[in-house]
Amino acid sequence: MSTVLEVEKILTGAMALYPGFKLQVEPGDFAAAWHRHVGHLPAETLQAAMDRAVRGSEFFPSVHEVLKAAGQIAAGAPKTGMEAWAELEEALSKYGYYCPPDGGTPDGTDNWQVRKVWHFSDPLIARLIPALGGWCALSESKNIVSDRAQFIKAYELMAAAARYHAADPVPQIAAPAVQVEQELGMDEVQARLYDQVRARQKMARLASGIGKP
Repeated sequence: MSTVLEVEKILTGAMALYPGFKLQVEPGDFAAAWHRHVGHLPAETLQAAMDRAVRGSEFFPSVHEVLKAAGQIAAGAPKTGMEAWAELEEALSKYGYYCPPDGGTPDGTDNWQVRKVWHFSDPLIARLIPALGGWCALSESKNIVSDRAQFIKAYELMAAAARYHAADPVPQIAAPAVQVEQELGMDEVQARLYDQVRARQKMARLASGIGKP
């Protein structure tokens, strides 16, 4: 368990990363309020959860986000959805259209044009790419904001499904913060994302035709 002083130290360290964040209460009261909800976590776990939460949030994390991060750490989730998207975005920039992951061949090209065989650190990232239209479509996408939102949600659902359907029991130190549609299988998550992307592309085609003779 964490003490109030340990919670306050962790919160203060996180606040330094958000210059625009301003406390509306006294620091001691702020720490005490957080302690009521996260004090059951060991200080080391709370620090790791806060570190993960701040890496995935543009704003100072909420109690819910920190507890969710703690649950992901306890369950062995290698990445948050935001972290997985950051890896995908970096790979798109680094490798480009002509060098898909896992030694794949870009649409309309021959194998000799693939310059390098490489892999994502998490296979779940690669499994989601076809549902988003494929590597080549993502590398040329003009809807990155929408792609990111759909990818993050689908990745976190698939990660939760993978943990839920694994043979080993999942520690539930932060439930119900980590309860995310656990009844879904990974294939179902992929199918849902695929349908959403197809519907978005159809609407874009219809919208582009509005006003044309």
